[in-house]
Amino acid sequence: MNPKLIVVAAFAAALSLASAVQAATFTIAGGNPFTLGASYDPNPGTPDLAPGASGIRNGALSLADAGRVTFSYFGKEAAYANQFWVNGLKRFDTAAASNASFTPFEFRTLSPADAVANGASSAFHNSIALFQQSATTVFALFNDGSASDKDYDDIVVRMDVAPVPLPAAAWLLVAGLGGLGAVARRRKAA
Repeated sequence: MNPKLIVVAAFAAALSLASAVQAATFTIAGGNPFTLGASYDPNPGTPDLAPGASGIRNGALSLADAGRVTFSYFGKEAAYANQFWVNGLKRFDTAAASNASFTPFEFRTLSPADAVANGASSAFHNSIALFQQSATTVFALFNDGSASDKDYDDIVVRMDVAPVPLPAAAWLLVAGLGGLGAVARRRKAA
């Protein structure tokens, strides 16, 4: 076997594996333009959002390319008991926080019982406003439909996406091919 061919094949494999890792980004489709009102005040608050910030209400958030999304609980100022669900599992309520991998999400109000999913609107005035800070960071703000406020600070969740790291096995494969090239070269030299 030609050692130069093995080295070239290993290099080509490494390039193809490296190019397979792409930046994962969020996109928002549909919905209506929305501006945060003066009464927006979740506790403890979101440092990157303030009254007057522009976003999209009832838009659909999607993920371009593979990525790992973390969800961070940023605050609440809720008249009702509200929850944030990811793929059928409760992740946050108005008193707790945790992280999860990306899957379809929804916000829920327990009393009166109602839910609004990513990209949808609710029969009961519940809605989601999405504020994209960058291609990799989006805030989802929930309005629980309370008649006393319509300020989208009843639960605030930040979503960050990072590319999925290349598996270690891919690098081991490249190293193994390089090792085979080195062994073939030694045999030819001897």
